[in-house]
Amino acid sequence: MDEDLLTIGAFSRATLLSPKALRRYHESGLLVPAVVDARTGYRGYTRVQLGDAGVIRALRELDVPLLQTGGIAFDCADPTKLAGFWAAATEREVDGSSNDEFALVGRPGEAGAVPPMLFVRVPEPKSAKNRPRE
Repeated sequence: MDEDLLTIGAFSRATLLSPKALRRYHESGLLVPAVVDARTGYRGYTRVQLGDAGVIRALRELDVPLLQTGGIAFDCADPTKLAGFWAAATEREVDGSSNDEFALVGRPGEAGAVPPMLFVRVPEPKSAKNRPRE
């Protein structure tokens, strides 16, 4: 295997994702290794994929069910601003169809580890509770 590639064990130690989880992410298409040896089946990951794995690990720690959804939706007051932050954090771009009401980072079926993220504007909550009239 190429010296620049990390084995599944080395990648697992670097990302704190178990080899079992990495295999599952590979099978689901969420985090596909850069190289899979046809003869041995060994997986090889690049250092660039460490960032994607870090995002996946962080989302899993927040109990986001990555394998059960085709993407992640966020309710927020400013979709453009939040999408810009996550686009920079995941080294992706905000989709051109985004507007004031929603923003999309990534696309369904896009190659890469991080699932698409949809940011949708929601009204800000009331600052005070309703009082009953007397």
